[in-house]
Amino acid sequence: MDEREIGVAENLHDWTERWRRTGEELARLRGDETGNYSLARICELLEDAFQAALLNNPPEPGSGLVEQQKYFMRLRA
Repeated sequence: MDEREIGVAENLHDWTERWRRTGEELARLRGDETGNYSLARICELLEDAFQAALLNNPPEPGSGLVEQQKYFMRLRA
């Protein structure tokens, strides 16, 4: 190998090593972020967002099943 090829190989090795370490760190952080909360705690944290969504987009009076069945009937035809 000439000097240029050796430099490229070293750069690639450094790059892959950096991404390997980054991946390990991201996996650790992901585990820290998600592993410390129970489902009940997550629901508590999201309650305000859920209530805001309901205020801005109230549910329709029906369940939508009748409309769904009409849609399926049109698809059959």
